[in-house]
Amino acid sequence: MTRKVVVRSFVIVLSVLLAVGIGFLAYRHIVPTKAYAEGMIYLYESLAELEEKSDTIVEVSVAGKGRNVVEKSTVGAQDSYYTYTPVKVEKVHKGDVNPGDVIEIIEPVGYQRLPTGLYYICRRGYEPIKQATTYLLFLQENPDGDYPVSSQRKFVWPTPQERTAESLEITELSSQYEMLLDAIAAKY
Repeated sequence: MTRKVVVRSFVIVLSVLLAVGIGFLAYRHIVPTKAYAEGMIYLYESLAELEEKSDTIVEVSVAGKGRNVVEKSTVGAQDSYYTYTPVKVEKVHKGDVNPGDVIEIIEPVGYQRLPTGLYYICRRGYEPIKQATTYLLFLQENPDGDYPVSSQRKFVWPTPQERTAESLEITELSSQYEMLLDAIAAKY
């Protein structure tokens, strides 16, 4: 084998490895890797308790694209990731908002771009709201005037006939969630 053939082979192999590496790195920065953040979730024992601890009870639909916010933590703590999602109020059951108003809810999900790639960080047990779905939300306004949402305060509305975790847009269909859902379906 001549030296020219060896150099050409080396350049070809190096080029292929470089192309594969760049492709993998580009993929990691385009397609997010899912990561979970832990958090405490309050479980309501009854619909009455959920209603009592809610300032606003509304039926909503998504009104636009959410914005990602990362709250940097203090030393030794975990950063917090949120998406502020605008929703249009369709019907008011309780609260100081009107049908047609657009309010922002805070979902416990977000994105972070690091040198190693793009990461989708979500609170374990929470599924983000979707564009083509309407929801019944039990909201409690925070001091900033925003409405944080948790899996125990968000329900697909109207309730689907087939009750599966997927159709209800939750990660797990527990007996406690079903109890709340039955009470909500009977009342609203």
